[in-house]
Amino acid sequence: MSIQCVCVCVCVCVCVCVCVCVCVCVCAFLCLFSQNYVVLHLCHLFSHPDLQVKASPRANSIFDLECDSMCANATISWYKNGQRLAQRRFFSPFINSINSYSCAVEGYERLHSPSVLVCSSTLTIFLLYKLQL
Repeated sequence: MSIQCVCVCVCVCVCVCVCVCVCVCVCAFLCLFSQNYVVLHLCHLFSHPDLQVKASPRANSIFDLECDSMCANATISWYKNGQRLAQRRFFSPFINSINSYSCAVEGYERLHSPSVLVCSSTLTIFLLYKLQL
């Protein structure tokens, strides 16, 4: 019995008002057996808006966070652990525990940026990419 497998990826990007772009990529292994039997294994699903949080430590457990968007005049909302905080492009929280920060363009709040996880004890910044639905 001969088996032929190939990895196939399909990506679709949609931009709304040139301010918010969302790309969804789905990758799968497609295996064809000699008797025309096909097996499809989903191996990757990824989506995120065209927003990015830039984080830099300042002093005394304060970080400067900037929400970078393609749309220069967009109103930005900040979220801490999923809860809405403020409306501005720059945000400087005092870090006293482990918190997750993300941003979104006003009117497209369901499309958050990838989260930035800030840890107070080590002052380390991690990027967490997750699907926001």
